[in-house]
Amino acid sequence: MPMALAIPPTTYLVHYQISIIYQYWLHTEIIGKLPAPIEYVLSTPSHHRAHHGRNRRYIDKNFGGFLIIWDRIFGTFEAEDPDEKPLYGITTQMKSYNPLVIQTQPFIKLYKRIWEYDSLKDRLSVIFKGPGWSPGKPWVGNIEDIPHPTPDIPKYDPQMPLWSKYYTIVHFFFVVNAYFMLALNISILSKITIWTAASFICYSSISMGFVLDNSQYGPHLEILRCLIYFLVDKIVISEVRRFGIASVTVMYANRTLGILSLAYWISLYLFYNLRRIYKEKNL
Repeated sequence: MPMALAIPPTTYLVHYQISIIYQYWLHTEIIGKLPAPIEYVLSTPSHHRAHHGRNRRYIDKNFGGFLIIWDRIFGTFEAEDPDEKPLYGITTQMKSYNPLVIQTQPFIKLYKRIWEYDSLKDRLSVIFKGPGWSPGKPWVGNIEDIPHPTPDIPKYDPQMPLWSKYYTIVHFFFVVNAYFMLALNISILSKITIWTAASFICYSSISMGFVLDNSQYGPHLEILRCLIYFLVDKIVISEVRRFGIASVTVMYANRTLGILSLAYWISLYLFYNLRRIYKEKNL
């Protein structure tokens, strides 16, 4: 926002896109260290691997997406150490696959921390200072408070049934396809179609997140999602027909998947309830 006072938005957006495209090749372990002049000026895969490390020495380092010289100037540069391989991830494990939980959990924790303190100064410090701050500590906290990571830390695994994995894989494929169709044709679609499709894609991601977390709410949200799909279909089908037989075929496949999924969830519901009733009678 401050840049908008001096830099035209079009200029900013062009440079932003160039930066994003440049960062695509940074996320790899295939490319080792490059010649020294390149490593000194540009952000490279080696620098970016260190940026993503949760090792103490790599925390809050190498922010540059295109140039690394700013990190060198402001003291946030850390070279990748061949003797200490970066262990990727965040310092505390996120125990969910649900985007709703992932996006809101940090704010919920922040809100709870605010009310741990009585003074207005401390409450404001929680908001504006680093996540490791607490009274008596530096602005960003003490690096020693960050747990030292181990390579064999157990990953989040809710032990979901195998059918849940296959179910979400199939539905996620159709959701991703819908996203690409929306993104590629957004300039020629009506606002009602754009908002309807985008809302359904967001809801689908959240609903499938509940399924992947093996949550009790997953089946209920999925039944509702399958029902909502037919409303979405009714709204967007007239515009989809303009894109030819391939797009219409995909819509018919979506309808078939929706019907089969509804039948599956209803059958599963009846199976578990009938089995429960049978057990209660035998007791």
